[in-house]
Amino acid sequence: MDLKKLADEIDDITDPTAIEKVLFHIYQIQEEDDEFMELLIETCKEEIVLWEQPWYQLSSCLTRKLQETNENADEQYRTDAISKKEDEKIKKNWRKFIKKYNLPDKFVSFARWRNKHGCRNPNAQQEKVRRYVAAYLARGLQRTIYQVYKYVMTHTGENVKKQYTPEEEKIMKVCFYHKPEKAVTYLSAILCREPRGIYKRLAYINNGKPPRKRMNWTLNLATKFLTSLMKHTGLTVDELKY
Repeated sequence: MDLKKLADEIDDITDPTAIEKVLFHIYQIQEEDDEFMELLIETCKEEIVLWEQPWYQLSSCLTRKLQETNENADEQYRTDAISKKEDEKIKKNWRKFIKKYNLPDKFVSFARWRNKHGCRNPNAQQEKVRRYVAAYLARGLQRTIYQVYKYVMTHTGENVKKQYTPEEEKIMKVCFYHKPEKAVTYLSAILCREPRGIYKRLAYINNGKPPRKRMNWTLNLATKFLTSLMKHTGLTVDELKY
């Protein structure tokens, strides 16, 4: 069931059946994700990295930034925003990965993979597989595995960076009305959006969007804006046109 169909089935957000429908949808998503992850772990449980990795991709931890430095190394990793070209490389690596292991294309399921059992042991089977896949996605990139994995987690999904739809906002209202303490967790899974963005959007819904001040654009101001945009997105002028 897609989000539009789910939202259409909800007439009154205060009706207890509304949250039941949302929770069932989340359950279906989790079932699909769990099924794929079990297949992924079973397929790659014996796999090890055989390709040459740069020093900054050798860390066994996916959830912490690389603190080490190697000033003597010829190559350093990038710390700016991942560019459109790098994004395409990550997706190309994913397509190669699923073709090699004959796996279904469930990139969103991998992006939603969380450590449910709280295991911090990097040698645990599920963590070794997760790191192996992340390392595969980072191949050919001047990035740490942490950078690539975090990017995949926050930039995968059809709604990423798009405006919130009326259907999404309706489901948000249902979750916050019935399950406020778990609403962001539920919505992050169902909408494939970052919790921070969900909180921000909810504030707009409840309090109204703050009025914008009129701005008179000048060439100097436009140049500063474009320079800042290029710096924070990692995109070139040509890439920003699309």
